[in-house]
Amino acid sequence: MKIIVLNGKANCGKTSVLKKLYAKLVASSIFRQTHFQQESLYDLSAMFEYDVKKIGITTLGDGETELKNAFDIFIKEHCDLVVCASRSRDTKNGAIRYIKSLKADLIWYKKAYIEQWMAKYDAITEIDAINDIQAKLLLEEILLQL
Repeated sequence: MKIIVLNGKANCGKTSVLKKLYAKLVASSIFRQTHFQQESLYDLSAMFEYDVKKIGITTLGDGETELKNAFDIFIKEHCDLVVCASRSRDTKNGAIRYIKSLKADLIWYKKAYIEQWMAKYDAITEIDAINDIQAKLLLEEILLQL
């Protein structure tokens, strides 16, 4: 299993990017959704098939118990790739400790902030547009990893 971890500080838009990624997977004709769970008012978990590959996505990532619950189905269904979020890369964080215990190939993907993108994209001033671009890049990363 490979795990892409969207990493960034609190309230920087990780969940928003992953929800946009989810919407792109749903809208795509090459991915077939096989599972969906609304985890809370803001969080979701879902699973997709792409050819013979299975992809899991969850907006959870900071709470160890919640993340384990989301990963249970991904592990049971033998997902090839899972995408989640995390504020930390530190193993003091229970969720990161759990992810690392899975012995998966971890791919750390840094959440982009407005300051990082403004130098390259002067016309982009909306946070939503930046999140959309990052969701597209994550989708490309998923295809590269499968």
